[in-house]
Amino acid sequence: MVAGDQPWPLPRLALEAKTSATPDDRATTTFTVTNGKQAGKATVATGDGRSVEITLDATGTGTGTYQYSDPGHHTYTATVTAPCPVLYATWQLLERAIDLWSVVGEFVQTWADTDRATETASATVDVDVGPATLWATVTPDQPVPHIQIDAWIGDAGTVTAWQIERVAPQGGGDQNVPIYLGDKSSGAISIEDHEAPLGQTVIYRLTITRKNGTVQIIESSPILIDGTRGCFLTDTTSAATVAVTLRAWAERTSKARQSVLTVLNRPDPVVLSDIHTIPEGKWVFLTRTQAELEALYGVLLAGRLVLLRTQPDSAIRTTYAAVGDITESRLYPELGDAWERLVEVEVQEVAPIPATARALRVGWDQVAANWARWDAIPADMPTWLDLSRWNPEG
Repeated sequence: MVAGDQPWPLPRLALEAKTSATPDDRATTTFTVTNGKQAGKATVATGDGRSVEITLDATGTGTGTYQYSDPGHHTYTATVTAPCPVLYATWQLLERAIDLWSVVGEFVQTWADTDRATETASATVDVDVGPATLWATVTPDQPVPHIQIDAWIGDAGTVTAWQIERVAPQGGGDQNVPIYLGDKSSGAISIEDHEAPLGQTVIYRLTITRKNGTVQIIESSPILIDGTRGCFLTDTTSAATVAVTLRAWAERTSKARQSVLTVLNRPDPVVLSDIHTIPEGKWVFLTRTQAELEALYGVLLAGRLVLLRTQPDSAIRTTYAAVGDITESRLYPELGDAWERLVEVEVQEVAPIPATARALRVGWDQVAANWARWDAIPADMPTWLDLSRWNPEG
């Protein structure tokens, strides 16, 4: 065997990581692998618990991109592992190839390289997402996926308020609603949206108001909950969701707001008229088992405000509603062991529920844990509205 310019396996495998300079894409990193010893697949452990696969060509070179999903300013160590051919699997093979021990170093750099099957290399990745950023990802869940929203707001001390709004362009504006409000206690934020419309593109918009009066608006990439079928009913307080069979929704009634005044010696009355109310109606659900019945009641009776979601091609509209009277009837009353039920629910439709109308997430125990005396609260929370928007978790 004749020694080469460098002992095996020099030059060593190398990994380069370059983050995007585009402001809207700073979390995207391009990995470049060089000095691979053979064509094949290399795996880059990105340092955040995930990995990306890169195809190496005949020269042992390849590139791949990865978007870090953890918002904020972080430093990761990425490590690539690539295959390489084993030179000497046994001592006998080494002896046959190299006559003298004294010259082994001219052929192989270290003893570990004689039977090396893989190489590794590392690189530091600095992810700088700027003053603030927002990510949205579809998270598998039962019976329907939800959307995980992660945000990061820098310079927390300069923030007076922030909000996250759900925007559904295909919804015609009816489903655009602020879903979360925050105050100066900001930084890393992670929330779940269990009410996103199904089969429709959704964008989340982060609006930040700082003490100097500047307002920053950052939008997530468009995201879609796809592949669902049927109807789903969600309790807007607990986010508990069940798949339902909507047997009937025959009528929607929009009541008129008007007063009719009769006038003496005049055949036509005076009518004082205002806008019609949002419709009310009756939903009829079919349940076939005891478990389905109990799950349905668990949602209907929990918070009194529910969300009925359907698919975009359905003739049933996605609707928020207040739960009224509930009437349960047995589908087969003559059968004592039959659990089939028709559950009639009187509902008053309501507008999508904004964050300001949600149940207050601050309890008196949390207030007591942060302020020992009543007179200490106004310095941090001048109004009840400020207190309602306070997030004890940061």
